[in-house]
Amino acid sequence: MNWYDAFNTLEGVLWVGVAITLIVRVPCDTPQRVWAVAVASAAFVVFGVSDWLEVDCDGRLPLWLWGLKITCGVVIFVCRFTWSGWQHARLQSRELHFGLFCLIAVLAIMALQASLEHPHPQLPAAVIASR
Repeated sequence: MNWYDAFNTLEGVLWVGVAITLIVRVPCDTPQRVWAVAVASAAFVVFGVSDWLEVDCDGRLPLWLWGLKITCGVVIFVCRFTWSGWQHARLQSRELHFGLFCLIAVLAIMALQASLEHPHPQLPAAVIASR
């Protein structure tokens, strides 16, 4: 097992651990908070499973796996504001900025990966071969 596969295996275990920690440690005093913690925990488990599915991909994730990961991130983000109350979801919120930054970063990585897998046909052969 190479370091990339080992990292994803460990990361999957850690995300499942986060899901368990949420269920056990986060106070849920309203039905809204119970729902938010349950859905977020499920999303963290699915995110962990997506890391296990990433093993043996050598960093070249299929589009559906990227979509699954992004969907989990969005669900976790929505659950965070559902738990704390949507009044905290202001444009000036650091959490909102961080979430948007992560989404943009993932989209940039996806675009880079796609460009490396399918080189632009107008690039000289020497440039393509050096990749």
